[in-house]
Amino acid sequence: MSLCHDDVSHIVALASSLNLRDIRKPSRFQNLSFSGAVSSLLDALASICVSEEVGEAFAVAVQFLSQNSIRFTFASDFNQTKENIGRRFLDSEKENNIITHVQHVWSLLQTISDRCRVQELDEQGLQNELHVFCEKEIGQLKTAIYTFGYQKFRHRVMKKARWDEFCLFTEIYHTMERQNSVSDFFADLQQFHSFLTVLVHEHLKREDSPGEGFLYLVTGAGILGQRILSRQSNSCEISSTRVSEDRRWMNRDPFPLRDYITKVVALELHINTLLGFSSCLRNREIIVLRPEITHLSNFSYPVSEPSSWDNVLSLALSLGRRRPVDPPKLLQALNSTLPLSSSSQTIHSAFTTYHTLHCEMVLINHFVLNPSPPPLRQLGVSKPTCSACSSYIKASNKSRNIYFDVTRCNGKWYFPWSLSTSDPKILLHQTLADVIEKIMTCLTTRGQVLQPSESDEIFHPEGSVSRKEGLNPG
Repeated sequence: MSLCHDDVSHIVALASSLNLRDIRKPSRFQNLSFSGAVSSLLDALASICVSEEVGEAFAVAVQFLSQNSIRFTFASDFNQTKENIGRRFLDSEKENNIITHVQHVWSLLQTISDRCRVQELDEQGLQNELHVFCEKEIGQLKTAIYTFGYQKFRHRVMKKARWDEFCLFTEIYHTMERQNSVSDFFADLQQFHSFLTVLVHEHLKREDSPGEGFLYLVTGAGILGQRILSRQSNSCEISSTRVSEDRRWMNRDPFPLRDYITKVVALELHINTLLGFSSCLRNREIIVLRPEITHLSNFSYPVSEPSSWDNVLSLALSLGRRRPVDPPKLLQALNSTLPLSSSSQTIHSAFTTYHTLHCEMVLINHFVLNPSPPPLRQLGVSKPTCSACSSYIKASNKSRNIYFDVTRCNGKWYFPWSLSTSDPKILLHQTLADVIEKIMTCLTTRGQVLQPSESDEIFHPEGSVSRKEGLNPG
C-alpha cells in the first residue's frame, strides 16, 4: 500500500498553507518532487505548526514506532523574546500549545475518517447524523479546523465592530482558545455558517459591491455555499430578523471582500484536501495510529538518532565555530548508518524506519556523491539551504554563538518531505560519519576552517568570512 503523488502534494499544500500570514498558492507546490510517499505525507502532517516568523516550531522527524503508534518530534526556540513571539504564544505556554494543536488536528483527522467510514457502512444510504458532506454544511470542515476559537472571535467582532477582525478568522487557531473536545468542533458549525452568510448577504446589498458575479468568480462553489452564489439572493436561507439583529454590530465601512475572499479561497482548497485525505481508504491505516508528540526545547536532541534533522544541522554548523572540531570524537558520535527507506515499501513494512529528511539529503548529495563538491554557497536550494533550515540556523546563531549568514535565503519552504530526486538506495547507505568527514575535508583543504589564533573572523557557509562586530546573525 502506498500513497499516490496527488495525495502527498495535496497534504503538503495543506500543511504549508497553515502558516496563514503568507497564504501559498497551489502552483507553488506543483514542481516539488517526492521520493518517499509515506515519509513525505507524515512529515507534512507533522509540520503543521511551522511558523518562520517567530521560529516557534518545526518538524524534526516522524517515525513509525509500532503498528499502533507514530511519533512526531518538534523543535522550538525558547530564547525568543516576548516581543518576537507576539500574540501567538507566550513563552510559558508555547510548548503546551504546540503539542495541544498537533493532538487536536490529529484527533480531527481521526474523527472525519470515522464519520466517513460510518457513512460508507450505511447500506440504505440514509442521512446519517455523522454525515460530513451535506451541502448545507459545505464549509463545515473549514470551520471545524478553526471553531475552537469561534466564540471569542465572534465576541471580538461584535465588540469592536470592525471588518478587519473578520479577516483574522484565518489565523484563529494561533490566537484563540480551543474548546474541550473534538465534538465541540461540530457544535457551532451551523451557527458560524449563518454568521458568514449574513456578512456576505449584507455585502451584496451595498452599492460599491462588486456584485454576485465577482463572488461567483472568486469562490466557485466553495466556502460561501451554493445558496449564496445563486442569483436569486432571496433563496438564501436568512431570516430578516437575524439580519437586522446582526446589523447592529456591522461596520458601515466597505468590507474588504476581495482580500478576505483571497484568503478564504486558499484556505478552502487546502482544508478540502484534508477532507479528501481523511476519507481516503488508503490513508486510514496512518490516521488510526496513536500519536506520540515529543517537543524538544533549545534543540537538545540525542546524537544517537541518525536521521535527526537537528543532529545533522548541528554537526554541520559546528564547522563554522572558531574552534576546529575534533574529528575522532565527531566520527565516533556519528558511527551509525542511515537505514534504507524505499518508496516501494508498504506502510506495514515501514513501521520501524527512520525517514531521512531534506537537509540531510542535500548534504549527502553535495559532499558525498559529488567527487569535486562545489563551494557550499552553490547548494541547489538556497543559501545555505532552505527556509526551514534557516529558521533553525537563526535560532542556533543566538543560542550557540554560531554566526551564519541566512539573509539571502530564497524563502522557499522545502521541509523534510521534499527529498532529493537522487537514488535513495545510494544516499541512505551512506553514514553520517562519511558525510561530515568529507565536509570537513573539503572545507579544510580550501582553508575555510579557521584556527582560533588566525583572526576574529567567522566562517560563513557561502565560503566567506565576516567580522563578529556588527554582524547581524538573523
